[in-house]
Amino acid sequence: MLYRFPDMHRHTKIIATMGPAVAGAGAVRELIDAGMDVARLNLSHGDYDLHRSFTKWVREEADELDRHVAILFDIQGPKLRVGTFPEGGIELELGESVTLVPDGGTGSDDVVPCGYGELVSDVEMGHRVVLADGMIRLEVVDSNPDGLVAEVRMGGVLTDNKGVAFPDSVLSVPSLTEKDEADLEFASELEVDYIAASFVRTAADVKRVADLAGEVPVISKIELAQAYENLDEIIEASFGVMVARGDLGVQLPLERIPLIQAEILEKTNARGRVSITATEMLESMTK
Repeated sequence: MLYRFPDMHRHTKIIATMGPAVAGAGAVRELIDAGMDVARLNLSHGDYDLHRSFTKWVREEADELDRHVAILFDIQGPKLRVGTFPEGGIELELGESVTLVPDGGTGSDDVVPCGYGELVSDVEMGHRVVLADGMIRLEVVDSNPDGLVAEVRMGGVLTDNKGVAFPDSVLSVPSLTEKDEADLEFASELEVDYIAASFVRTAADVKRVADLAGEVPVISKIELAQAYENLDEIIEASFGVMVARGDLGVQLPLERIPLIQAEILEKTNARGRVSITATEMLESMTK
């Protein structure tokens, strides 16, 4: 059961992500009654019919409760993932070498398909490759026209379709996909209140989203090491900034994240922009 938040005039607002567990007008009403100020719709999951329903439920229930609740569309951006393996996964042991290949097909015990066509040209010797949300870490030690050779620095079991990140590399992949462009058109149709932009690296990435979003304010997600390096210009180009703690913890040393978070929020607030802290908020309560 959810409980009413006692002070609806607080300065800090609460963003709640809509999902299957609250897919109904009654559940949405409970969230609003408990203190939700912004409903986040994650465009990485669900179809347009579901997102349209959530938007309708939030607006209708907020009106009945005489509350102002914003709709935040979080667009996906490019997602790089490994391919599949014959047994559903492989075990990468500390110190062993594996070959990373650009295609996204089926790998083997010592071949990891990365699903990124510019792998060989964008990723250099000494660069880190992070797999499975940071649980597995590699370092590139050699390259050839067909792929990269990497040594395992932190091992583990790599299963099908896990995420892959290249925190030291400047990737040529565009920040917006065809899906994102379609999602921005859908957001315009629903007249949402905010857009959260994923995979932002520079101010130019923000401006491209803003051009497609029209009048909808853009919240830039700081989830990449390159975005942190270009933080000042990204803040200037954005309506607000979101600290994506989980993704940054994969890209940057985990022990630095609290200080980096504080720096991002301080700079964002100093410029009068909206600042949001997100992801892994309650992780210490479960693990």
